[in-house]
Amino acid sequence: PDAESAFYFSGVTYATIGYGDVVLPQPWRLLGPIEGLTGILMCGLSAGLFFALVSKIYASHVEAKRK
Repeated sequence: PDAESAFYFSGVTYATIGYGDVVLPQPWRLLGPIEGLTGILMCGLSAGLFFALVSKIYASHVEAKRK
C-alpha cells in the first residue's frame, strides 16, 4: 500500500527472513519467492567472491614473504 511497506517486504524477503506479516496482493504473489531466491543466490555469490578475494590476497602475501 505504501513505500515503507514495500521496502520492508523487500528487505525481509531478500534476507530470507520471511516474517509473513506483509503479504502481497494476488497478482504480485510470484514476486516474493523470486526475490527470496535472488537473496539466497546473492548471499552465496558474495561469500564466494569474498573467499576468492581473501585467498588471492593471502597467496600474494605468502609469495612476497618467500622472496
